[in-house]
Amino acid sequence: MLPSRPIRSEVGFFIFCSLIIGLWTTGCSNSIEDIQKLSGYGEEQPDVVSENVEMTYSEMGKNKIVLKTPFLERFITSDEPQEIMPDGLEVVFLDSLGKPSAYVYSNYGIHFPDREILELQNDVRVFNIKNERLNTEVLIWDRKNEKIYSDDFVKITTEEETFYGDGFEADQDFKTYKIKHIRGILSIEDEDL
Repeated sequence: MLPSRPIRSEVGFFIFCSLIIGLWTTGCSNSIEDIQKLSGYGEEQPDVVSENVEMTYSEMGKNKIVLKTPFLERFITSDEPQEIMPDGLEVVFLDSLGKPSAYVYSNYGIHFPDREILELQNDVRVFNIKNERLNTEVLIWDRKNEKIYSDDFVKITTEEETFYGDGFEADQDFKTYKIKHIRGILSIEDEDL
């Protein structure tokens, strides 16, 4: 009579191996589309990724602009090179003495270096030395022409009044500006009521 113990262990081993093979073959059934989606295949990936970036723009040896962002993705090889700042940015404009003349804050930005255009989005705020404030959701900064503008809703607050409108144009340090279509003006005295 043969001992029953080795047969049981062989049967147990066979069942164990069958389960492992069964789980392995059924568990690996991802489609090519799923794999490409998870890997980012087909999406353009940045050529350079940087953290805690500070860029200084100068003219004739004088610092004019300082741009800071916690995270920057640079796409150099794309059809149109661009720098994306998905975590927001801060821009400081400097006067001829190197002192701040305006501040710009935004929760998102995309820079097109070839066109010298920076598009700011999501809670854009601009402050100047006259204590005036601009709020909008989209702002275009044209570095080449030293202008900022928007076609979206804007709110400009001065010490005396608050202006509401659609679209505006200004010099890049927000010293002079023009609202394209004024919706309303609210006197600061009226806000206290």
